[in-house]
Amino acid sequence: MFVLYALLARQLSPADYGVLNLVFSIASLVGVLLCAGLPIAATKFIPEYIAGNNRRYISGYLKWGTQWVVVVSCLVALFFYVLGQSIVVEGEKDFLLYLSMTIPSIMLWQWQRYSSLGFDLVSTAIVPRDILFPLCGIVSIFLVGNIALLDVFVFLNAIYISSVLLGFYMLHRQLPVGVSVVKGDTSPYLKWHKTAFPMVLTTLVQLGLSNWDIILLGALTTMEDTGLYAVASRAAMLVSLILRVLETTVIQKISKLFAEKKYQKMQSLYNKTMMLSSVVGVGSFIILLLFMGEILSMFGNHYQNASNVVIIIALGHLVSSCIGPSMSSLNMIGYEKYVAKLMVVWSALAVVLYCVLISLYGVYGAAIAFSISLVGMKLQQYVKLRAVFKGLLRA
Repeated sequence: MFVLYALLARQLSPADYGVLNLVFSIASLVGVLLCAGLPIAATKFIPEYIAGNNRRYISGYLKWGTQWVVVVSCLVALFFYVLGQSIVVEGEKDFLLYLSMTIPSIMLWQWQRYSSLGFDLVSTAIVPRDILFPLCGIVSIFLVGNIALLDVFVFLNAIYISSVLLGFYMLHRQLPVGVSVVKGDTSPYLKWHKTAFPMVLTTLVQLGLSNWDIILLGALTTMEDTGLYAVASRAAMLVSLILRVLETTVIQKISKLFAEKKYQKMQSLYNKTMMLSSVVGVGSFIILLLFMGEILSMFGNHYQNASNVVIIIALGHLVSSCIGPSMSSLNMIGYEKYVAKLMVVWSALAVVLYCVLISLYGVYGAAIAFSISLVGMKLQQYVKLRAVFKGLLRA
């Protein structure tokens, strides 16, 4: 994914690259909201139903979630397209058209990824979007060359949806015997939505913490500044790449161990994950510092002055990597409401920080606000998680 975005940054002007990142930031927030938390809740319910050998509810959850995501994604695509056709201003019309293509892609990917993780099918969750999509995108860029921004959105979303559909096919082929997407008991749908609602708030706020910077920069500064910051953010994320990979692989295991009441093993798994994430995160940060110029040059010559912004953002990611998957772990052991409330508070604080610091310092202010809000939130989650582990082991 890093290479794909680097090539796109080289192909597009800083302003167009800013528009691209702004659209994907907004589409991610809207897509997660409209999925209603069902994707992330799949990593909680499916392992629980597997542990209880309840295939009827496994099938029911897959059926309900698939119907919800497909129907809502089609409706939202139609809504933004029709809304765009009613607007006269060309730039705003194009922006809504980009959203109508991108939001459904993200919604389908969310459902495919997390439903696969619910069955502990890590490769099925990762390969379509994180490997196949960027690989096809890279090949397409080399074959096509310079293209307009509209064409970029068309081919990116076409590849995105094609990769996700392949992921659904891979998931279908690996479902346990007796589990089906078209048959099943959907009667607990109210329980699913009730549990998923705090999770959607948590995920939404988490994405907001990751995307408010891009969105507010787009609103308060220029698209050129937004594009430069997007490059800096993309480069800095290399530090926390290991955390995202480990989080993808361990959250369903934590949910399963919690359901089986194997609390000692659950804590041990978290500790090992945190240690590995810390070591690799520190190493990645050092590499980023040593090869800053070379890494930024991959995005083009427009972004060589982004190094200080990269360092500020990377420091936040470094602390996050050293703490480990605290938020996901709390979600998987029944503290999703606590996490949701905490995330809402920190998201509100982050918006205030972004507005104030962006107005004062521009892209540097956005980077400072990002790191402060991320570190503060992660530290509070970690303290709570340790207290929960201690209580479970005593019990």
